[in-house]
Amino acid sequence: LEPGSKVQRSVRIRSVKGMPFSYLTAHVPEDIGRTYSRPQLAAQPLLGLLERSGAKLDRASQRISAVLASPDVAHALKVRTGSPLIELMGHGRTRWDATDAGSVRRAVWIMRALIGFNVTARREGTTVFVPINTDVDPLGAVAGAALATVMRLADAAAVS
Repeated sequence: LEPGSKVQRSVRIRSVKGMPFSYLTAHVPEDIGRTYSRPQLAAQPLLGLLERSGAKLDRASQRISAVLASPDVAHALKVRTGSPLIELMGHGRTRWDATDAGSVRRAVWIMRALIGFNVTARREGTTVFVPINTDVDPLGAVAGAALATVMRLADAAAVS
């Protein structure tokens, strides 16, 4: 984005059984943000909305750090101001590589196992997608190695 470009800012609070656990803020270029509605944003993953808008997602980076809850975030998450939180700060665009797991059960198992390797994953039916940060791993060797290891573990565990 050029300095001064207009963006759509969205804040989403994720909850499980009424207990908030995630405060997400996203900034999307205005022209892309206009391709979906507020109800769609509330009900659907942002990545899917971005892809549907035609945005080409080809690289990303992420930084993990510890922060203290600001008053607005603390209120939304029902914690005290100044409570320690984990912040994931990401930007850029992601290229996703995919593999067919053969079954939804196996795809879910593989996706969950990838978390142990600190690899983000998403699933569409039987297909598991892993992000490739082309800035530091242009060929996708790191995520590919993790995915190959998890696929072997799924085979060894006879996950079908």
